[in-house]
Amino acid sequence: MILSHINELETIKQTEERITLARRNRMKLASHYVNVSMIAFYDYVGAVERIGKVISVMDRGLLLQFAGYKESFFFETLLELEAKGRIFIKID
Repeated sequence: MILSHINELETIKQTEERITLARRNRMKLASHYVNVSMIAFYDYVGAVERIGKVISVMDRGLLLQFAGYKESFFFETLLELEAKGRIFIKID
């Protein structure tokens, strides 16, 4: 009985540590994108597909204004696209 409670407490502690690490990483991502003014999206051949203007920085991402519509992107998604060379960010 005591062993199961110890294991349960350890699991709770591990979960709390993972949450803390995720928050830290999210804050690092947010600081990377906080001064971005525009983002250009490229297709597979390298041509500009669309350009969005950053209109809001939210807790977990950016809200972009495109021609006629708005779209939000998570920081994780933007980082993945940036690593693949699919977007170019313009910083003020």
